[in-house]
Amino acid sequence: MKTFYLNFVEEFVLNPDYEGYRAGRVEIFQETPQESPYAIDEYRFFYPREKEKAFDIFRDKWDFKSLNEEELIKFKEFLQKEYYDTDNLYNN
Repeated sequence: MKTFYLNFVEEFVLNPDYEGYRAGRVEIFQETPQESPYAIDEYRFFYPREKEKAFDIFRDKWDFKSLNEEELIKFKEFLQKEYYDTDNLYNN
């Protein structure tokens, strides 16, 4: 069974239209069997700072956590639903 681990990476938001937002990516590494030392995928996050405290708790829970394929799919769905604000990302 394949397992994966997550690595959260914060990025600067330099566009002044998005002041008050946080952004970054979650790098996905294949843990077992390890076929590469590099990330095999990444999931983006972009959300308003009002969600900052909740996101920090979420990140602390999941950063470097090992997941199986089913858990990884659920993680991605939750991340995209809660922390990828596409409505505001593309309307500015």
